[in-house]
Amino acid sequence: MKTPYSSIALLEMEALFENRKIYLRSEITPSLIADLLKIKRRRLEGIVNNSFGLSIDNIVNMYRLQYARQLLISGEKYDSLWEKSGFSSRVDMERAFENIVV
Repeated sequence: MKTPYSSIALLEMEALFENRKIYLRSEITPSLIADLLKIKRRRLEGIVNNSFGLSIDNIVNMYRLQYARQLLISGEKYDSLWEKSGFSSRVDMERAFENIVV
């Protein structure tokens, strides 16, 4: 059930992603996002899962892939996309692509 509290948490999380681009930090985790939002990690995971049917990691990877796509369109070389998009490795980027797109 979506509550006003969960709506606020989602709006604040969106602001972290859209304005601060926290997904570009390779060390970002659901726990760090929850800490930034001053909410318990399990609570945030529940809100995200109930609202979107996705994990926080999936959402982070979706943002990263979208950013990588924008870089690629602007002429960035494929070999540097993973690092500039916040992934820990090229393999992680490709795995995220397979999990989300394929």
